[in-house]
Amino acid sequence: MEEQKIYVTSTWLNSGHPQGLIAKTVVVCDNWEQARKVMDGMDMDASCGYVNHHYKMPYYSPNKYSVSVKQYSDLPNGRWIPWIRK
Repeated sequence: MEEQKIYVTSTWLNSGHPQGLIAKTVVVCDNWEQARKVMDGMDMDASCGYVNHHYKMPYYSPNKYSVSVKQYSDLPNGRWIPWIRK
């Protein structure tokens, strides 16, 4: 049986989106080990807030949110690396 995908989400604090939208990131993970690495990295990132996980792809209204979706495999070294530390 294939493991269920886990969707890790975060809100970008003080993103200053030009249209006044709330910036969200969704990282699609294949298992809990990946999700834990992403969540730990987001928790250390001062620009991320409201870190959470979901078992279904969350929906965010395009009228209120700007959403970027990333695959776990797209993350450098398989970790969420805070932008400040790059």
